[in-house]
Amino acid sequence: MIKKFIVGTLCSLGFSFLLLLIFLSIAIYKLMRPDFAEITPKTVLELKLEHKLQDQPSSREFPLRRTSSLSLRDLIDTLQVASRDPHVEGLVVHLEGATFSGIAQIQELRNAIRAFRKSGKFAIAYNDNFGELSSGMGVYYFASAFDEIWVQPLGALNITGLAAVQPFGRKLLDELGVFPDIETREEYKTAYDFAKEPTMTPANRQQTQEMLASFLRQMVTAIAQERELGESAVLDAVNHAPIFILEKARQEGLIDKIAYKDELYRHLDEKVGEGVNFVEIHKYPFEKTLASKKSDAKIAVVFASGMIVRGTQKSNPFFPSMTMDVEEITNALDQARDDPTIKAIVFRVDSPGGSPLASDRLWHVLKKMREETEKPVIVSMGDVAASGGYWITLPAHKIVANPGTLTGSIGVILGKIASEKFWEKIGIRWDVVQTSPNAAIWSMIHPYTPEEKKWITGMTDYIYEVFIQKVSEGRRLPLNHVRQIAKGHVWTGEQALEWGLVDALGDLNAAIELAKSEAKLSDGEKEAAQVIYLPKPASLLHHFSGLLRGNLAVSEAATQILSGLIPYLFDGIQSWIIAQRKHMWVMSSPKVEH
Repeated sequence: MIKKFIVGTLCSLGFSFLLLLIFLSIAIYKLMRPDFAEITPKTVLELKLEHKLQDQPSSREFPLRRTSSLSLRDLIDTLQVASRDPHVEGLVVHLEGATFSGIAQIQELRNAIRAFRKSGKFAIAYNDNFGELSSGMGVYYFASAFDEIWVQPLGALNITGLAAVQPFGRKLLDELGVFPDIETREEYKTAYDFAKEPTMTPANRQQTQEMLASFLRQMVTAIAQERELGESAVLDAVNHAPIFILEKARQEGLIDKIAYKDELYRHLDEKVGEGVNFVEIHKYPFEKTLASKKSDAKIAVVFASGMIVRGTQKSNPFFPSMTMDVEEITNALDQARDDPTIKAIVFRVDSPGGSPLASDRLWHVLKKMREETEKPVIVSMGDVAASGGYWITLPAHKIVANPGTLTGSIGVILGKIASEKFWEKIGIRWDVVQTSPNAAIWSMIHPYTPEEKKWITGMTDYIYEVFIQKVSEGRRLPLNHVRQIAKGHVWTGEQALEWGLVDALGDLNAAIELAKSEAKLSDGEKEAAQVIYLPKPASLLHHFSGLLRGNLAVSEAATQILSGLIPYLFDGIQSWIIAQRKHMWVMSSPKVEH
């Protein structure tokens, strides 16, 4: 009797488990099934820019990510394909809540919009307000690339220019008993100025002012060209903003229409004709169109995004990582090197730097590739390629930066935040027993002893000298010239071109075209060449199988989900942890209000 009961129970459990597997399989299939729209004549694409766009392409399978998962490259590719689609009449972009990761990203998007318009299709930008108690300069800069700019009545044009806002907490740290024991090379390396200095140093203020001036000059020039205005007129509008009387802005040519959103749709019905088909841009099936393009020649774009850290980073099925996986990128570069159909490599870098060891490893991989293959390696810089993010680009044949890319920051930060006095204030004393003079050098409790300080100073000098030597060799620049433009100074791409730190200005598409030319492809091969992205985004099935195999711990999965739900908090926590636990040099700039 007991035996039958056990057998029956096991059979029931097995059947229940089988049903569960079937249910999960059906659910996963539904989640993975593409949700593309039907593209009919009179189609108008719509985009709501509600989230920051990550640089690296991602899988479009996961429904919870939808529009928020569209990367910068996804969006540009979609617009490129749609520009050739006879069924697509135009594009409407809703800018309420739009935010961008940097000036360079805006520039790449503006280029994509301008190319879309050049194909004969229209592009309209709609916003309820360009900055509500905030700067609308960056969003307006993007909107200026469209045929028409529509604004809701009672909106404002807060194109108030650019401002850099940076906190300084040295006084608070002194009161808490926390001491930043940090070495920097040199005066423009300001990542830890918030802890070291009571206010902005002259060097920090100088480079920040130069950076903002370069950004504003780029914006004013581009806005004037697109709006067919004089640069002085645009600069005058910026200097007299906020502009809250929209009719005045319309008369001055800064915007085109003052209307509510339903009036925009009525306008589109009249413009396109009866039966207009509105399609959200993430539902446009551009992947199928791209897949139909066949060619033996390929250009590989290898993405290196995020802070550079040692060790393998777990893939995140829900949200993009803030750190790059050096192992994964190395494998992607090796794959591109060994594939005979890949004729050139574009190394796309969007990184503020990080671990010297991890950066040097990627530098070595790229240098070795250049020595072992005749394939041209072209770097494309995104929003930022500074410090370690600049280091890893140096072996490339050519470097292409956006005018607004933050790059350079050739310098080093090494040290720690010592908390001994803080613990004493709350009644806790730390003592130490050690076997060797420098055994406790990495402790975050005690400041460096005089002997330890000599070691830290020597190491900082050594890494800085290696960095400068690599820049001199990689960029074929005199050593004295590099010393003058290094010092931890952050440059815009526009400035970096003048100093010889990059070879040309342009976006990722420009870098891809340069790679085709450097590979000596014929005109026919250039036209038909396939562009592939590496590392390939992992599929939803891959993430689920990894979870089932135990590759993704439950606690880690929970952490990743939380990192997406509260990104700003997680960014701060992770940055603080990294700063405490890793000896790194990173590029840092104040928060720019644009």
